[in-house]
Order: sequence, then C-alpha cells, then structure tokens
Amino acid sequence: MCERIRQIRKTLGFSQAGFGQNIGLSQGHVGALETNVRRINERLIRTLCLAYRVNEAWLRTGEGDMWEPGKDPRLERIWQNFKKLDPLLQECVMQHIDMLASFQEKSRRKD
Repeated sequence: MCERIRQIRKTLGFSQAGFGQNIGLSQGHVGALETNVRRINERLIRTLCLAYRVNEAWLRTGEGDMWEPGKDPRLERIWQNFKKLDPLLQECVMQHIDMLASFQEKSRRKD
C-alpha cells in the first residue's frame, strides 16, 4: 500500500509536503508512509479515499482503477486552476489541449 500512496501523490503532482498538508500530515509522515516506516491505519485509508477520491479497493489491493468512477481529482484540479485564468489565457489553454490531442492521435496512427 505504501507504493500506491506514493503513486497517488505523484500522479496528482504533489510534493510530500503538499500532499500531506491537504490531509493533515507532515512531509516526514508522508515520507515514512511511502517507505513503510509508519503503519497505514484505517483512518488514514478513509482520509485518503475521501480527500483524493481514491478507490479504496485499489488502495488496499492494487486491483481496479486508482480513482472512484467519475471522480478523477486531476480533473477537479485542472478545472479549479482553469477558472482562475483570464478568458484569453483560457483560450490559449484550450488551443494547447487541442494541439496535444491532435498530436497524440497522429502519433498513434503512425504506430
């Protein structure tokens, strides 16, 4: 489970300090969890699942999807940051997303 906690944190793009801050843990505590120095208790499992919308079955066993169905927290983070941008920058972001999606699609067709 410690490796899956690290995977959640890295997938979301957090440092250990930032990840821990959102759930009331210090950077050292997060590091100790990720290296299996500290025990992962039931309260922490529930907290991680609620705060980051993690699929509890995946966290416990590694089976299934990392996120609860339809609740990918990366999308929420993108949306929250997108709303902060001026309309011109929002349009720029959309153009980049379109460009990246097109590039990926063309790359997949070549393979």
